[in-house]
Amino acid sequence: MSLNNTLTAASEALVKGEKLLDLSWENLTKYGFNDIDPHQYFSGENKKFKV
Repeated sequence: MSLNNTLTAASEALVKGEKLLDLSWENLTKYGFNDIDPHQYFSGENKKFKV
């Protein structure tokens, strides 16, 4: 999953008037993002560093 794709999907939903995705930090980092945190240090189910 990539952060860019998630934010693009949220933008498209907003333009179409659809229900917005939950973009809370907790939800965004739940499964991790290959583009900004490929080693899942701060995101994902088994993150190495907790904020």
